[in-house]
Amino acid sequence: MATSCSSQITPLTNTSARATSHESSRSCGVASFRRASFAAAAARARAEIASRGLVVTVVQSYYAVAAGQQKLEAAQKAAGEGDRFLKLTQDLEHGGEVAHSDAIKAELQAQERRRQLQEAQLALLNARLNLAVLIFPDFNDKLRSSDDLHAVATLKSGKISTARLSLALSSASCASCN
Repeated sequence: MATSCSSQITPLTNTSARATSHESSRSCGVASFRRASFAAAAARARAEIASRGLVVTVVQSYYAVAAGQQKLEAAQKAAGEGDRFLKLTQDLEHGGEVAHSDAIKAELQAQERRRQLQEAQLALLNARLNLAVLIFPDFNDKLRSSDDLHAVATLKSGKISTARLSLALSSASCASCN
């Protein structure tokens, strides 16, 4: 049951009619103000949710880049080891110490590791592009990320004491709840 606050221009002749009209327009004003306040609060809430979602997306993309770099490094090491194993196996085959089937198997393994290296390179490129699209207003993938996936965050002494105090207070409040 929405009330309409449309203004109609009618001449008011007596004082009680003017007072009733004034109260009616005031209640219409209050109702429209409340609707506008509610709409603004809802818009702020939607903007907050969207910004949190954007932050989560950027953080996920950042760590996808960091993980992609680690996967690429591992794939590069594996491809290098596969190539060395292939060369060793081929040298031993030429010396008559290893069967030809072992050399073919080593070649297949080396090819598989090179394919995994290409996949890791592509995954890192995609992760970097995804992050760059989120961060930069124009196309720019010249970003560097530090390898901090396993780094321990250090706190300054003031923050450590604040963290210990809040931990002690939360522990005390939990103990008093029981």
